[in-house]
Amino acid sequence: MNTHILRKSLLALGGVFLSSISAQAQLQNGLLNYWPMEGDASDVAATTPGSASTTADDGTINGTVTFVDNAAAGLGAGFGMAGNFPGGAGNNITVLDPDDVTNDIDRSNADLTISAWFLLNNRDTGWQALIAHGEGSDYRVAVNGTTSPIPMSYAGGGAGSDINSTTTVGVGPAGDATWHHIVVTTEGSTTQLFLDGVLEILGGTGPINESGQNLLCIGCNPNNGREWNGLIDDVGMWDRALTTAEVTQIYDNGIAGNDLSNLLDSGDDDGLTDDVETNNGTFVDATNTGTNPRSPDSDGDGIDDGAEDGGNVYVNETQTGSAPNVADSDADTMPDGYEVDNGQDPNSDDGAFDPDLDNLDNLTEFGLATDPQDADTDGDGLEDGAETVTHETDPNHPDTDDDSLTDGAEVNEHLTNPKLADSDGDLFNDDFKIAQGSDPNDVHSTPNVPDLPVPLMYYSFDIEEGTVVENLGSLETEGNLVGGATYGDSLDPAYGTAFYGNRTGANDAYVQTGFAGTVLGFGPASVYTAMAWVKWDGASGNVDHMVFGQEDGPGNQNQLHHGIRADSTANVHYGGWGNDINDAGTVVEETWTHLAWQFDGSDKEVYVDGIETARGAGATMAGHAFDVIIGGHGRDAAEPAGQSFNGAIDEVKIYDEVLTEAQVRSAMLPGEGSGAAGLEIKSIDYDRENGTVTLTFSSRPGRSYALVWTADFQDGPNHLEIDDGINADTVENITSYTFPAPRSGGDPARPITAGKGPRYGAPPT
Repeated sequence: MNTHILRKSLLALGGVFLSSISAQAQLQNGLLNYWPMEGDASDVAATTPGSASTTADDGTINGTVTFVDNAAAGLGAGFGMAGNFPGGAGNNITVLDPDDVTNDIDRSNADLTISAWFLLNNRDTGWQALIAHGEGSDYRVAVNGTTSPIPMSYAGGGAGSDINSTTTVGVGPAGDATWHHIVVTTEGSTTQLFLDGVLEILGGTGPINESGQNLLCIGCNPNNGREWNGLIDDVGMWDRALTTAEVTQIYDNGIAGNDLSNLLDSGDDDGLTDDVETNNGTFVDATNTGTNPRSPDSDGDGIDDGAEDGGNVYVNETQTGSAPNVADSDADTMPDGYEVDNGQDPNSDDGAFDPDLDNLDNLTEFGLATDPQDADTDGDGLEDGAETVTHETDPNHPDTDDDSLTDGAEVNEHLTNPKLADSDGDLFNDDFKIAQGSDPNDVHSTPNVPDLPVPLMYYSFDIEEGTVVENLGSLETEGNLVGGATYGDSLDPAYGTAFYGNRTGANDAYVQTGFAGTVLGFGPASVYTAMAWVKWDGASGNVDHMVFGQEDGPGNQNQLHHGIRADSTANVHYGGWGNDINDAGTVVEETWTHLAWQFDGSDKEVYVDGIETARGAGATMAGHAFDVIIGGHGRDAAEPAGQSFNGAIDEVKIYDEVLTEAQVRSAMLPGEGSGAAGLEIKSIDYDRENGTVTLTFSSRPGRSYALVWTADFQDGPNHLEIDDGINADTVENITSYTFPAPRSGGDPARPITAGKGPRYGAPPT
């Protein structure tokens, strides 16, 4: 292999200087797509002047594809990042066709060149695909079958047109773990394969014909998977066959440590002709600027080289006096471009000045990205200095806590906390309480909230009866507990008990609801809100810890999976379509957190502790006909060990309606909106003659209730329990209880009055 690379390098040396200018001038011509793999799957061809790109064909990263630093991966720091493909089903990057006719991706009856750098770690499947559009007469680049040593193969010139390299990339099944460069071309019915800068083989039996996939896959074949195991970088596609000289130029540029972007014309129009841009890094005069003719801004300071005349005197934006090869001419740590944009002299150290008199000097404002010429950068009514030092708010964001009230209005008008959307901690945002006429600083000042609908399904997990899980929702059908679950402490006594699952393989615990997703609002043209309190015990085994999932039968299907994906700090996951929302919020280990997932007919939304944290476009839930389960995902009799939830779950509610943010917060409370579980005083009857009070209230069979009293309803309960074991009737969920009338301070017996207690008042026990 070393001899092969050396041979190519020697062949290139004689022509590299003669061909560099002409090749560079041509390489953007016909460029359809360019995926540099710089930490994402973005296509940047459309930003290259003179390219043939008609659309940005950005890819979707699937499975566990990641990106690695090329300085460590061996291709060279100039390549930035590289895609790391681990092999295995679903680990790839897919790119949809813009339409179903010949275009940037579908090359039916059209010419094509593909260029890519690759490293093969292991051929763990035959015909492992580097990049492919499909089988038959479509185009694909792959390793050749299961041959050993391993050649590279290209089909792109009619059915049965595979051509194979004579040079190999390792002895099967292992790859050689060495970077290689491959270029394949189709011109009419003729194909070529270049490996490491040398033309290896010609072939072809006909033109390219799209095979019906309408999908390009980097790191797989869309027809049959065959995922790549190794690294892929710097993938380019052209609408023409590159010349041998152009292929050599790309290869030589690469082994010198530079990616394809180094050879593409950036459209540099900096006001200097190429002959004066001597590219030596030192400004001498206007005829020897030392600047880079391939870059309009050689020092990256935000000013075109032509405007930086090196005269040390600022005249205007087109004659700045600054040095074109030094980003900070006056060494005041502020780039020349920033100073020019913000009314400062790039040739004089003015970091200590404060032109807007906001008690922040220029250098501080540069660090904060605030406007040094405007005392109130974000226009919120608070000066930048006051926001930074006194209130610790964001001087670049007029509403630091995103509660629709400006920081200035919160500080100067409402006296609320500009850093907290909910200043009094009652689960209602300040702006909502103000709009409803209640006090945003008083937890007892409750705003009007639209009545909650009755949920279709509501598990409070407060009664443990074998495998039966009580459903307090309108559908009433009880759930079925599967696996070794227990009931334990919940958020606080007001929430009763909670479901505690486990992750012990075949005995993983979850709840079978007995309802298909279609019934619970996950079907076509449906909307829904699904929510629960969770206390997550942290990662254990499978990365997925699902609160809401489905039983999908044998195999794995796209389906409902809402919960925690333990692969990042922002671990809340919204899944169900394939276009999932990752990193949708954060659940801290061993901390009770409320999660809600919604689909409103067009958007998917995630709420964490009643605050919207993520939103994205959605559609009908895939697999909506599967039965919904709680505390797991992808479960069936053949696959007992699944993605169960490692921790506790409580207050599970599913609505076939979209709740407002205020309703989501209201529904976080136990019993709210269930139509069954809330404690409601129906009547209070005082019998003066006998000195008794009869209290009639809503109740639930099998429960007991405690009664506490206060003398004046002002100082809170004195915890005198008149009776701590009031048994609930089994008829119509109503209980009447008669007890001696409380007395206060020696006053004669008097009727107690019904009052609305704290939102978190004592619940049924």
